[in-house]
Amino acid sequence: MSSETDAASSDRQLKTLVLTDLCDSVALTARIGDAAAAELFRSLDVRVLQLLQRWKGRLIDRSDGMLLLFDVPVHGLGFALDYLDALAEIGKQRQLPLQARIGIHVGDVLFWRNDDDAVAAGAKPLDVEGVAKPTAARLMALARPNQILLSAVAEGLLRASQRELGERGTGLQWKSHGRWCFKGLPTPQEVFEVGVAGRAPLRAPARSSKAWRMLPLWRRPVALVAELMLVVVAVAVVWILVRPEPAIAFTERDWIVVGDLRNLTGQTVLDESLRQAFRISLEQSKYVNVLSDLKVRDTLSRMRKDPEKVLVDRAVASEVALRDGARAVVLPLVSEVGGRLRVTVEIVDPVTQNTVYTEYADGRGLDSALASVDQVTARLRAVSVRRLHRSGVTPGRCQKSVLAI
Repeated sequence: MSSETDAASSDRQLKTLVLTDLCDSVALTARIGDAAAAELFRSLDVRVLQLLQRWKGRLIDRSDGMLLLFDVPVHGLGFALDYLDALAEIGKQRQLPLQARIGIHVGDVLFWRNDDDAVAAGAKPLDVEGVAKPTAARLMALARPNQILLSAVAEGLLRASQRELGERGTGLQWKSHGRWCFKGLPTPQEVFEVGVAGRAPLRAPARSSKAWRMLPLWRRPVALVAELMLVVVAVAVVWILVRPEPAIAFTERDWIVVGDLRNLTGQTVLDESLRQAFRISLEQSKYVNVLSDLKVRDTLSRMRKDPEKVLVDRAVASEVALRDGARAVVLPLVSEVGGRLRVTVEIVDPVTQNTVYTEYADGRGLDSALASVDQVTARLRAVSVRRLHRSGVTPGRCQKSVLAI
C-alpha cells in the first residue's frame, strides 16, 4: 500500500501548536503495572477529549504526550492550564505524581490527509509538518514538570488576549527566561513562561544538549573568571596602599619585656654579652622601661615555671608581659648569614604574639656584635622619631600607631 500523500490535499495554515509530555510515564507504568496504567491512560484520554471539545482543539498525534492544534491562541493556553489541573486532580485521587511539561508556539504548519491505502496500513489520517512543530517540541522538552513554556510569538498573542480566560486570566504570571538556542533551529528564540503562582515553577529551565541559553558576554564563565580576578587584584592593591603599619600604642615610659637571646651561631661566648648589651641599650630609651630580670623571674615563679630552666621565648615572654602589664616584647637574635654576623631584633605584640617590627645589622667577625647591637637600637630610635614627626605629636605623648623605643 502507498503511504504517499496527495499534493493537492496539502494546505498551509497559521495554527497554535500545543505539545505535552507526561513526565516519567515509563516509570509510572512500571510502578503501577500495565493494566492499571492502561486504565489510567484511558481515563486521561476521556478528560482530554472533554477539554478539546471545550477549547475547540484537535488532537493530531498521541504517544507519551500529545500534539494538538488550535485556531485561537488563547484556546491553546486554556487547554494547557485545564490539562495540568486535570492531572493534579486525577493524581490526587489515585495518589500518583502526575505532571506534564507543555510547549506552546504559534506558526504556519503544513498539513495534509493521507490516502485511504496509507491510513489502512496504519498511517494517521492527518499529518502536520513545518518548522513550527519542532519549535514547539523544543519548548516542551525544555520545560520543567508542570511548566508551560511559550515562544515569543505565542507570548505576545496570549498576553493580549488573556482576559478571554476570565478571572483565571487575571491571576496568571508571565516571566521571560531569556534567549535560547535550540539544536536544529537557525535562530535563537526568546522563551517565556506562564502559570499560576504557587503551582508553576516560574524559574528558568535547565539547559540540555538540545537547548542552551544565550548569556551576555559579561555573564559567560570565562568573563566571570576574568572579572573575579580583576576584583581580587583591585582589592589587593587597595589593601596594600591603605593598610596601616603594624605598631603598638605606647604611652610615656611604658614597660617592655626582653626575651632570651637566640644564638644560632654556635658561639656561646656571645650569649651573655649580647643579652646584657641589648638590655643596657634599651634601658637608655626615654620612652620605655625594661622589666628587670628579678621581676621576670618572680613572674615566672608565679606562672609555676622554673626560672633557671625555662626559656623566655616568644610565648613565655608574651605571657609575662600580659601578667605584668608590659606593652611589648623584644626578642634578640644573632645568626650567621652569608659569612657575616647578623644581629636582629623583633618587636612582638604580646596580645597576638605577632611580630610588628624587625630591625637588623650585619658585621664581620665576633668583634662586630656589640657595634651591630648599637646600630640596631639606634635605627629603632630613628624610625620612632621619623614617625613622630610625620604624625605631628611630641615624643613621649600617647601614640596611636607609633612604636617608640
